[in-house]
Amino acid sequence: MGILEFLGAVGRVIVGVLGLDVGNADWIAQHPQRLGIAVAVAAIAGISTLLGDAVVIFFNRLRGWRFALTLALNGIGMVLLYLVQAAVIYVIGPLISGFDPGFTAVVTAVLLATAPLVFGVFVLVPYAGPAIAGFLHVWGMVALWVIVDVVFRIDHWTALWITLISWLCMQVLSRAFAVPIRWIGDWIWRLVSGQPSMITGSDLLSGHLFLPLGQRFDPEARS
Repeated sequence: MGILEFLGAVGRVIVGVLGLDVGNADWIAQHPQRLGIAVAVAAIAGISTLLGDAVVIFFNRLRGWRFALTLALNGIGMVLLYLVQAAVIYVIGPLISGFDPGFTAVVTAVLLATAPLVFGVFVLVPYAGPAIAGFLHVWGMVALWVIVDVVFRIDHWTALWITLISWLCMQVLSRAFAVPIRWIGDWIWRLVSGQPSMITGSDLLSGHLFLPLGQRFDPEARS
């Protein structure tokens, strides 16, 4: 597959996921380059989200190595979040569906479901940012529902159960590990910015372990 053909496939997948197109999910499930395409989709979504983070980090007056470190840690946090989510679905999915598609297929599904985050840069919009972030999160969960349906070869309602149970597990895990993760995130944020972070459960579930959402949407506060 040439580079232009690959980029065309990535674009087609993003549009299909954004439109919750089941036919598109079937197409990518059979594509020989599906994992590479999924990684590319997640990379674009991650870059968009991190661009928004970069603006917020700038408004927090972090420069040089502090800027780079905070941005890198947020990127790592997002990767870890999706790996955990894939692991949860991989455990729950076969138990409910009776079919094991393989961990790689589940990782691919989770990465594809990040497509709505191609608009992640807009979460930096003052005041509207939290609403945009919430909308993108819900959009991604609905996209994951559609993809889980195809990956596990099940009906819509069973796929919905898997998606909802995995979401609940992520909620439980975020709260179970909130204290140590919040402590680490707060310590790192204080180290690089000199300010308290006020990290919440929403930050843990968004992958922003080192950039609290509460710090993100009021640039005027830094002027």
